[in-house]
Amino acid sequence: QVDSLVSIAGDNGVIMQKLHHLALRLLQARNQQMALDALYQQLQGPFAVEQVTLFSWELPSSSLAGLQQLGVRQDWVASLKASLRPGQPVCGFIEAQWKQGLFKTTEPIESMCCVPLGWHSVWGVLALGSHSNRFQPDLGTYFLKILGELVSAQFDGLFNDVMPESTDLVLSES
Repeated sequence: QVDSLVSIAGDNGVIMQKLHHLALRLLQARNQQMALDALYQQLQGPFAVEQVTLFSWELPSSSLAGLQQLGVRQDWVASLKASLRPGQPVCGFIEAQWKQGLFKTTEPIESMCCVPLGWHSVWGVLALGSHSNRFQPDLGTYFLKILGELVSAQFDGLFNDVMPESTDLVLSES
């Protein structure tokens, strides 16, 4: 049992290092486009996420290559938006409609995670897809919450969503 806990702690340390490096890359970006490019590079590189897409429902104040728009006219899009809450990533197995709509690929995506973006309301979602069952419904979401906060903090200005003044965003949750 101790070996298992040591292994988990080591895995968590590696994930935290990757998140730290991602945060540094976002902070070093000279503009929003460079930040978005860094986000995709880090998630597809060090994090080895097979499919990554950043979507918004709201119209951004400026357009960025790689920031997709999702309308809410399709039933699956409306149900996705209605099911997301700020700070509460959702992981699980993917339905065919969602796979096609979120990832626009014919690759075999078996599981996904939707990381809601925004502080007061959800203005978008970071969709992560895997060819394996990596994103299981019972997956711990602590690091995914941090990822969502980093992305929200970087891009919230595009949607006039102001970060709350409270400094205990993720740290108060376990």
